[in-house]
Order: sequence, then structure tokens, then C-alpha cells
Amino acid sequence: MMGGAMTDTPTPSGLTPAAVAAPLLVRLHNWIGDVVVGLPALQLLAEHGVPLQLVGKGWAASLLAGPGWPVHPLPQGLRPRVALWRGLRRQQQGAAPGAPDSAARPRGAVDALLLATSFSAALEPRLAGLKTMGYATDHRRWLLQRAALPATGPHALQGYWQLACQFLDVQRAPPADIGLTLTPAATAHAAALRAGHGVGADYIVLCPFAVGTLAGQRKSWPGFPALAARLAAEGLTVLLCPGPGEEGLARQQFPTAIALNQVPLGTYAALMKSARLVVANDTGPGHLAAAVGAPLVSVLGPTLAAQWAPWGQRVKVVQVAQGWPGVDAVAREARAWLSPSG
Repeated sequence: MMGGAMTDTPTPSGLTPAAVAAPLLVRLHNWIGDVVVGLPALQLLAEHGVPLQLVGKGWAASLLAGPGWPVHPLPQGLRPRVALWRGLRRQQQGAAPGAPDSAARPRGAVDALLLATSFSAALEPRLAGLKTMGYATDHRRWLLQRAALPATGPHALQGYWQLACQFLDVQRAPPADIGLTLTPAATAHAAALRAGHGVGADYIVLCPFAVGTLAGQRKSWPGFPALAARLAAEGLTVLLCPGPGEEGLARQQFPTAIALNQVPLGTYAALMKSARLVVANDTGPGHLAAAVGAPLVSVLGPTLAAQWAPWGQRVKVVQVAQGWPGVDAVAREARAWLSPSG
């Protein structure tokens, strides 16, 4: 974790007051959780007067609508992606029709910051002629105009944060909470969904779905159906927001829960923010719940908590040395949050 006094000197990236007249392009990660834990890095850049234009998956626009940064969705395929980057480069350098000359970036400046760490994330803007800065992971050092020093903090959020600090040439500790801003529209949509399903203020959101495996184990805690049944038996309303393809599983495994299908990420975040409690797997919505300050019980199996636990002061991680925690252990932590003193 970085600490110490903040400094604001010009950087090797070419960042000066004149240099930030044109936006810095930022390549987001491909996963919701990574984008969420990268938010403090974006906030730090914005605090230093760096105008941002983001490039990422289509869902990122809903997720980041609150901060108001433009998000350009990545198309499928190498050629369309290079064409997108090339168009953004023309706009950035003032070559687009109607763009003011003052928008041009100084020679030698970094044009794009890469939060994504894959090889393709560095190759595509390089093929478009952009000068990029990022971590020299995945054999991509030769694609970068400026390779960042390796991250020193154990958590993924600290890695993204330190990359922004190196770009700005500042030293500052990351925030204790992410503090994702939501739009009024997302908050209103969440309230309308709740009203339409007769859900009052006393509800719990479960995030039981997780994709993939880690260390040969599934990332989805098998105790979620039993926990949902317990909560329902205690008279608590349980909400689920299944993603595409998860609707059938939600109906089958959680018959007592209210399932809200195809909810945009901004609305999903608003639902979690006003919930009494969120219980989540190692999954993007769990990170999203922490980012909006919802009380969160994070149930982890093989995940390395020091690196990937949700970031925030209202997060309680439940994990055991091997395998998964039992339903009793998770229910105990849930009741601790739900108690008047929780």
C-alpha cells in the first residue's frame, strides 16, 4: 500500500496542465470485479484534472454512468477494435473534423493507460498508433511506451491505484472505501422495481452465481439455496438479480426468492445499496456491493482473499482453510449484520 505525502510534479508520461487538454484513453479490464476495484484509480486521475474516455465491455457504460465518464464499447474482433482505437486517436490528436487544435496532445505523451493486463489489451492500441502505459505483464513490454513498475500491494485495487499514481507521479494511499456514485435514474429504477414487486425496505440481496473454477474448485458457494430458505423462513425478503442464462437456475434453486431478471448494473448497484444486507460469492456483484457501501458478507472458497476480497469497511469475509464455510457460519455473520447493533 502506498503512503506518504502527495506530490504533483510533471511526469515522464507528459502530464502537464497543457497535456491534459485532450482526454486520456483508459482501457478497462474485461471483468466487472476488476473494473470496480479499478475505480479509485480513475477517481484519482479525475481529481488531478485528467479528462477520461474509457474503453471497455458494453456493460461498463451502465456501471460507470454515475461518475459520468464516456465509455466506448469494445467491438468483437481485432480489426474493429483497432479501428475504434484509431478513431479515438484521431479525435484525441485533434485530427477529427471540427476538433480544436488545442485538443492535441504533446509529442511523447502517453495517449492511453492500460488497466487491463492482457496481451491483446496492449496490442490493439499499439496497432492503432497510440502510446500506452501499463504493467509489463504477459510479454507485452515491447508494446508499451512506458512500462510501469510492478505493483507492491497485495490487493488488485492497489495494483490499479499504483498504476495511476505512477502516471501522475504522486504518492498517496488508496481510499478505505471505493464510493461508487450512482445516477438518479438508476436509483429511481431500483425503487420502481421494488415497488412493482411489493418489496419494502427490509430485504436481502443474494449474489449466488459465479462463473468458472479456481484451483480446481467452483467459485460458487453451494450453501446459497439453504441460506435463502433459512432467511425466507425467518420472514425476510430475498432478492436475486440473475444474469443472462441464470434465470432458470434462479427459479429452480431459489423458489422463495424474488428474481429480477436483466437488471442493468447501475440499477443492480442501487438495489444493493439500499438493502439491509448482501451475501455474495467471489463475483463481480460482490465487488459492486462493496463499492456502494452495502453491508456485505463475502463467501470465499479457493479465492486468495488478500488479493481479491471486496474492498471496503463494511465487508465481512467468511472463508475456511480448505473447502467452503458451512451454512451455519455464513448465517451467523448475516445475523450479526441484521441485528440492531450490526
